[in-house]
Amino acid sequence: MAWDPLQQGQLFLEKLKGLDRKTLIWGAVPGVLILALLFGVALRATQIQSLKSEARRLDQQILAAKEVERNFTPLSAEEEEEHRQLQAAFAALIPKEKEILGLAEEISRIASRRGIVSFTLKEAEAEQPSRSRRRGEAAPVSSEEETVEGASSFLLQISMQAEYEDLAYFLEEVSRLPRLLRIESLAATRDAPRIRVEMLIRAFYLGNEGRS
Repeated sequence: MAWDPLQQGQLFLEKLKGLDRKTLIWGAVPGVLILALLFGVALRATQIQSLKSEARRLDQQILAAKEVERNFTPLSAEEEEEHRQLQAAFAALIPKEKEILGLAEEISRIASRRGIVSFTLKEAEAEQPSRSRRRGEAAPVSSEEETVEGASSFLLQISMQAEYEDLAYFLEEVSRLPRLLRIESLAATRDAPRIRVEMLIRAFYLGNEGRS
């Protein structure tokens, strides 16, 4: 007689019906244990693979650090001396105190020598709000560049009327002042026969942050 899978399945179900619940539960326990064991093995394998990937990443970082160390060339005595001189020159450009009055007087004298009219200068009370740039206005400085490590700063707001040539000479002379300054923004608009200029200049000083 040929083997009939349908008939064999029915016979198997009839055998299961003849078993009580306790017998069925104990019969299922080995299967559950095997499944749990397989799951634990798979989870462990995943963790091991993750640890191996992390170890490879750390090995690559160590190799990269060793390569940098091998390629590092220390500064020569001449280079170290030049570096110290540059640091000293840079430090000399940052006064210990704010000295806003003295700086304002120096900038005003430059404006007077260049024949600049309608010149006004005052300390800006707060950062200027962001706005769309007008034609002729310098791009704003990014927030990462607004401070110098170990120093404080303040803003001078300047308004004036000048010829193009006088404005160029004014900016050149201001840049030669023995103090660290940076133009934060500059807007120039036509105001015949001159141009009207609005600018913000940032001045740095050591203040409390630069003192030991």
